[in-house]
Amino acid sequence: MVKDITEMFIMTIEEGLKAVKGITDPAKKAEAYAQLGQALALTNKVGTSQTTAITTDKIGKDALADIPKKKKESKEEPKKKVKQEIKKEIKEEVKEEPKEEEIDETWTEQAVARFKDDITTLNKFKQSYGEEAVTDAVSMFSEKVLKSLNEITPLNIQAFVTFLKKLEEDVN
Repeated sequence: MVKDITEMFIMTIEEGLKAVKGITDPAKKAEAYAQLGQALALTNKVGTSQTTAITTDKIGKDALADIPKKKKESKEEPKKKVKQEIKKEIKEEVKEEPKEEEIDETWTEQAVARFKDDITTLNKFKQSYGEEAVTDAVSMFSEKVLKSLNEITPLNIQAFVTFLKKLEEDVN
């Protein structure tokens, strides 16, 4: 039984290392490696022959391949790196676009502006097929949970408009 748990632990660590390889942000990657190291440390087997075998034979070589080799730095190089990082961060802050606001069920001015095209499409469907047909579509879309067009919110309007387009496509 212990062998099965050990192998399961090894597989978990291996999967963690595979996931870490996909992380591009160096800070997040370092944090993920630290968490994997902490998991190994929590086994209380660090430094034992069993852990050494796990890390070197199974996963250690892969993890070490991702770690860049350090070269000796002069006293001025760390200062240059800090200045470069600060400049890089400033450029990234300037480049960042304003984040979209969180969407909730409320029809705010921002939500109306954001989903203007979907609202226009919905109104065209109402004009073409009538409000009763669109209300029936609301019921079909929500599997009879929603009863009227007034229950369509910013959270579900895009999906509902897509549903209407698909219905129209199937009918034609």
